[in-house]
Amino acid sequence: AAAAEDDVLVALEAELQRSMDQLVLPDAGAPYFMAYTLFDTHTAYAEASFGSLLRSGANHRRPLRAEIRVGSYRTDNTNFSSFGEDPAGVTGASLVLDDDPLAIRRDLWVVSDSAYKSAVEGLSLKMSSRGQSPDVEHAPDFSPTAPVVAVSRGTLSPPDEAAMAALARALSEPMKDHPRVEFSRAYASEVTWQRYLVNSEKTRVLDEGHLLIIRAIAEARADDGALIKDACSWMTRGEIPDSARLVAGVGAMLDRLDATVAAEEIDEYLGPVLFEDQAAAELFRQLLIPQLMGTPSEETDGAWDMGGSRELARLGRRVLPASFAVWDDPADAPHDAVGAYAIDGEGVRAERVELVEEGVVQALLMSRTPRKDLARSNGHGRGGISTRVVGMPGVMTVAGQRGQPRGRLLKQAFRMARQSGLDHVLLVRALDDPALRTASTVRRIRFGDDDGPTLSDPLEVVRLYPDGTETPVRGASFLLGDHRVLRDIVATGSEQTEHEYLAPPVLHGGTSWVAGPTTGVPVTLSTPSLVLISEMEIGAASGRKVPPPLLPSPLAQAQ
Repeated sequence: AAAAEDDVLVALEAELQRSMDQLVLPDAGAPYFMAYTLFDTHTAYAEASFGSLLRSGANHRRPLRAEIRVGSYRTDNTNFSSFGEDPAGVTGASLVLDDDPLAIRRDLWVVSDSAYKSAVEGLSLKMSSRGQSPDVEHAPDFSPTAPVVAVSRGTLSPPDEAAMAALARALSEPMKDHPRVEFSRAYASEVTWQRYLVNSEKTRVLDEGHLLIIRAIAEARADDGALIKDACSWMTRGEIPDSARLVAGVGAMLDRLDATVAAEEIDEYLGPVLFEDQAAAELFRQLLIPQLMGTPSEETDGAWDMGGSRELARLGRRVLPASFAVWDDPADAPHDAVGAYAIDGEGVRAERVELVEEGVVQALLMSRTPRKDLARSNGHGRGGISTRVVGMPGVMTVAGQRGQPRGRLLKQAFRMARQSGLDHVLLVRALDDPALRTASTVRRIRFGDDDGPTLSDPLEVVRLYPDGTETPVRGASFLLGDHRVLRDIVATGSEQTEHEYLAPPVLHGGTSWVAGPTTGVPVTLSTPSLVLISEMEIGAASGRKVPPPLLPSPLAQAQ
């Protein structure tokens, strides 16, 4: 009944069926699968710097993803990357905003025609490339799944542009009182949406969502010319948090930044390292999650080949010590968890997946793109409007099953430090978020056989002494920080920390670690709040010292 009353859904279904019945080129196959995903979104956003708005606005958009597959579930036009080419069979567009079925179908007609012709050409290129190596065995390109029907009308109201502008101003205002700060940003974004998903397998989904993103960044200059950065973030599907609490959080961030700017530059360090709170969660986000995303890489035509490295995500691989378990369960999570969802981006119901048991990978996050060893989706297909849909986390829990109280874990860390001839340990409290880039901080990625991504640089590091004294240091960088670090975890705390972030979608032709401060796929990650690594090598980051401005800041003169 709800579906019959929704003009947009009726138009999507009608044009999809017409295309499946009639869309065909001479000497080319008709579509065997087709899907439309439409988001009817209302967004309010604002960006401010030093108490003044840089931009703000509100919009109503209907971004559409049209996907067409020709061939068969075994072999079709997808999962193939040719240098300089867009993904075959996937076309994005913006639909009309009026609920006029005829106008909507006209837009769908144009987009579907483009997607179909792209799919036919893509399959031809793919088969031509495969002809150069006919003996290679390939996994199927797509896995069938049972249809899902879940339709409910939306009840969410559009967000308030004035509220976002006032919040961004309030969060950036305290940065005026810190004369060493040269760059500041505060972001406030709220979006509500209805999602329509229909496909030729008779899946019909109409649901809704809401997300609030608040972030602040500041970058300050040390006396030697080094630029030092700090940041803070809040994300929720609930109500806007109390502004006084948010402003206090920005104030605490600026106090940390002042302490780091005044600190001495780090010396080379080789010994035990503690990761706490945000840094502990980012440790697992950056090094563990890529090993659990199971959608295979695309085939290439040779010109796009990055060296033929093996897949990082593999069943049976030891990724953590034996005391660890990892699972992902987006459907049975609190409603306000940003990564929670019931039906994924391909119309598959989300399942709980036991990913790691006793430190060994038992399952992977799967989309409907199979592997040779995993044939079906477990409801974790996620992505952007015009990007690949791949297996990604939703609400993931990393649990160390023998967590220790903080005091006992610190004693163990100091004992290990003494064995290395050190009178302190390094405690890392924050790592750089790849999405919050500034002119002086970019995400460093090393590509190579079986290596995968490396850790981003620390934002907050202190020398911690046995008497509890903390001395901040600055300019730290991990000299070796790939996924093998996780196997050197010797202990974790008994408490969990929850970290919510925006994961960048995976692009056609490779993995992207670039995303904007308020864009991406929302993920909720729960990990131990304190993690002890037996040994890491940390040194001073290079390339961060640049000449300061010739004149002092007007803010400093005003003060």
